[in-house]
Amino acid sequence: MQPPSPPPDAPAQAVSAPASPPPPPQVVPAPLLVVPTLRVGWKRDWRLGRSLVGPGTLAVQQGRLRLTGRRTGPVRGLLVQALRLGAVGGFVGGSAAVMLTSIGMTWRTKAPEWLAWALPGFLGVLVLVLLVLWLARRILEPWVTLELPWDQVLALHSDGWRLELRFAAKGSTWHGRMRPRRYSGESRALLVALRAGTPPSGGTPVGAPAGGWPKPRPRVVDQAVVLAGLGGLAGAGWLAWPTIAPRLVSEPGGPALGVPARASAAEVEGMARSCPRGPEGAPVVRNRRQGADLAWTVEGEAAGFAVVPARWVPGGEVARLPAQGEVAPGALADHRAVGLTLVVPQARRDEVAAALDRGDLEGALCGGQVARLDLATAPAAPGPALALARDGSTLVAKVEEPEGRWRLLVARQRDTGRLPWLDLCELPVDQGRLVLPRVEGALRLPGFFEGSRDQARAVLVRARDADEVRRRLGDRAAVPCAQVDALAWTGLATAVVETGPGTSALREEVADRVRAAAAVQPGDDHDAIVNGVHRASKQARAAVSGRAAGRRLGRAELQAIDEGILDGLPWGAILDGLSVQHDLPQVERIRQRLSGDDPLGTLGELFLLRLAEELLERAEPTREQYEARVDVAEAWLDVAAGTTWEAHGRTVRVPSAEVAAYYQVVGHYLLVDVARRVEDQMGRDLAFRITGLGLRGRLAGHGINLDIEKSSAQKALEAWVTGDFEYLGDRTVARLQEQVVDQSGAIEAASSARYGLRGQWSAQDGAARTAALLRDGEEIGWVALYDAAKVRVGYHQVGGQGTSRQALGRGGTALLAAAGSYVTAEGKTAGLSAVDGHVENFLISNKMEGLVIVDGQGRLTMLDMREGGLLPGHDSPVQPLERLADLHLLLRWLEEHDASAFQTHLLGSGGALAIDEAKASGELRERRLLVQAAYQGHPIVAVVDLPGTPKVSLFEAAVIVIQGLRAPPEQGGPGLDVVAIANLDVGSYNALESWSDDGRTLRQSWKPLGETMNLVSVARR
Repeated sequence: MQPPSPPPDAPAQAVSAPASPPPPPQVVPAPLLVVPTLRVGWKRDWRLGRSLVGPGTLAVQQGRLRLTGRRTGPVRGLLVQALRLGAVGGFVGGSAAVMLTSIGMTWRTKAPEWLAWALPGFLGVLVLVLLVLWLARRILEPWVTLELPWDQVLALHSDGWRLELRFAAKGSTWHGRMRPRRYSGESRALLVALRAGTPPSGGTPVGAPAGGWPKPRPRVVDQAVVLAGLGGLAGAGWLAWPTIAPRLVSEPGGPALGVPARASAAEVEGMARSCPRGPEGAPVVRNRRQGADLAWTVEGEAAGFAVVPARWVPGGEVARLPAQGEVAPGALADHRAVGLTLVVPQARRDEVAAALDRGDLEGALCGGQVARLDLATAPAAPGPALALARDGSTLVAKVEEPEGRWRLLVARQRDTGRLPWLDLCELPVDQGRLVLPRVEGALRLPGFFEGSRDQARAVLVRARDADEVRRRLGDRAAVPCAQVDALAWTGLATAVVETGPGTSALREEVADRVRAAAAVQPGDDHDAIVNGVHRASKQARAAVSGRAAGRRLGRAELQAIDEGILDGLPWGAILDGLSVQHDLPQVERIRQRLSGDDPLGTLGELFLLRLAEELLERAEPTREQYEARVDVAEAWLDVAAGTTWEAHGRTVRVPSAEVAAYYQVVGHYLLVDVARRVEDQMGRDLAFRITGLGLRGRLAGHGINLDIEKSSAQKALEAWVTGDFEYLGDRTVARLQEQVVDQSGAIEAASSARYGLRGQWSAQDGAARTAALLRDGEEIGWVALYDAAKVRVGYHQVGGQGTSRQALGRGGTALLAAAGSYVTAEGKTAGLSAVDGHVENFLISNKMEGLVIVDGQGRLTMLDMREGGLLPGHDSPVQPLERLADLHLLLRWLEEHDASAFQTHLLGSGGALAIDEAKASGELRERRLLVQAAYQGHPIVAVVDLPGTPKVSLFEAAVIVIQGLRAPPEQGGPGLDVVAIANLDVGSYNALESWSDDGRTLRQSWKPLGETMNLVSVARR
């Protein structure tokens, strides 16, 4: 401040007096911005970066701006909004859980007071949801208090009602948009002044811009950037989903598109072609070795054709070779390699070359482009002549001038490829070592030609080369036949000797003749189709039979001729020219003519079955066409003995019930195809479960019971509603165990453990025995063993009725009853099932490959329906899941033998595991298995119960059964040979009861027999 001035009348001082120094200048502070303390509500505006939200305060204390609120941002805000939506869903779901729990407990305890606990339960759920929401928001949007000097304020603006603020704090930029919770005079004055750009103090705070703070960046810019970022993430996810989805989502297993799962029509026709096959007029090519080089000579007119050379290691790789003229240098440097030259049309050279480059030898040779080929092999080793002959089912090998230095390698050939080289050859391997017997005159191998394997290959090997042969073949039980042939091609053995051409070659020859003779074209009338099919089959049969003049064709050869005729028929033209629903008279005419010419009398019936297979392969119905496909099936099901049609001036009549049975099985076959498709789609489409109820009813009316697989959530919901909380607890624990248990280690431990039995009860005559199953001294299950000659096995569809011991014994003394097959949600047996010769469910499930069969005498058989198995009394394997003809044979056999049957998972067959560890379910649970075994050749029936201490996977259960039953008597085991293993139901119908002869209960599960749908029983004869 300046000193006061003297009064005007004061006397003047002397001039000589020194003047006083001027005082130092004083700084006048800028006026502070007057900001009243405000209680504000911070608004969410989805800007980038940090911001404040929720109720808070705004105040100036000691020259600093003090802010309080909740810290948030775009990500935190999205999480909070999602949490609020989840809270609503949690309350609704929790309320439903409370209601279902009350219903379940009321159902279980029959006490209605449980319903009164629903209201407190709802309140508890509401409080819990609100508490979780509050805690989560405190974590996601925590309280924060900020004190700012004015120089950190970057923007301050108001529209007269709200205040917008942008500031720097804690190393980053913040923003806030607030509204006073109560407007006062001071707050209104501040907001109005800021909107006008004139702070109420009339000055500018220290650190503030001279011209006032700028307006904050428009919110729409930040919001547009946020939306663009979300859109970018969504787009990236959309592009990445095709790659990620296959790893996250697995499709239902098993074929779902046809009955049975077969190759496409084009592949089937291609496999029926003879091979190699190409255009006529091609030149001949001859190979030769020139040291390590492959050389060839072309004889004849080569115009329009090209030679493609390749190097082939039989059983291994194939590679196309570069050519220098008519030589491929160094092609045969590998002593195992064979030179191969193909003559193909010039225009198709690239196709064959591409197949060879892919390593697809069969595709290159059998694609229809190769006209000629030749092999370059080493000179045949000198040695005695070898001859093979058949003597019934015995193979006889004769060697001229036998010498002790020669060994015989004989292989059983199975037709698996279109070239003999590509077939599978089974080798004699004993204890892991290839058997090469010494040749001494004639060698007889009894039983060599049993079953459908009807060809043999043999080579003579020098004794000194035996180890090299074993090294090449790897002491394996089966190899491609090319590896056997290659022993001769590369000089290790004499030339390959085979039995006469097998039935597969005869079948292909007949198919070629039929294909050449069939003049049926699309658009032909019905008579032309009927006559063309008959004429082609008759000419082919006559041509092939003429070659066998003076020799009677065997049954296998006649069957091969029939199959060849069916292979060669022009199915496309037949299906285009005949309606499988409205032209059944013409179909019957073809059947009658074909069977009339067939010595076996069944070709016409096989034609009906093949017609259905071809229809399913060539015309897959859409969902809209399911009803029409059912109409077609019903037309076939309506055919009976004596059914008569009047068509095109002819009277056509079905002659017998046996013929009508073929129409019936085709009708059911078509229904099964529709049912599998419907079952698959209903499993994936919940809406179709409702809209398809009418279709489902039509199928049920024909004995087709769908098994719509329930999800884990559905099963859990049903268990909750019915109060089955033990099931929920068990399944939850099992799921947790599956995540932590080392399955491979568990299976290895099961394989190496020491097993034994601890006796419980034995019948005096040795007909039955029950015992505890021990693993390393600890009890893990229970075993029941029965002499198959003294007991009879039964299968009963009971539905809760007829479950007394007397009813199950059927005149004998019942010793055991247990739940048998799986059951659908409607209480029907899942999969193919029959009771006493009458089929209860025609739907053959492709999810279960095993069929448990009990004939009218109570004898047990287990059939592998996919890989093939033998029915009692038959010597040829049947594959009902793969061939309609085999399905017809199976259904007829069940009817003729008053047999019962049901589908299930087959864990063992033919004395070996039939379950793939890599594909088997890893679900841990209790298990029960039905076992077909033998003791020193005597048949035994066994039931093994593994109640879940510990829970095991299906594969581990199979290992336990095999190891436990094979355990020798000196270790306390039964010493059985396990023939086959089938899985029994231990789900919702987990029932088991075992008795002694005097009626004492030996073992009983928690589920009563009266609550089951079907039972497997064992009773004395």
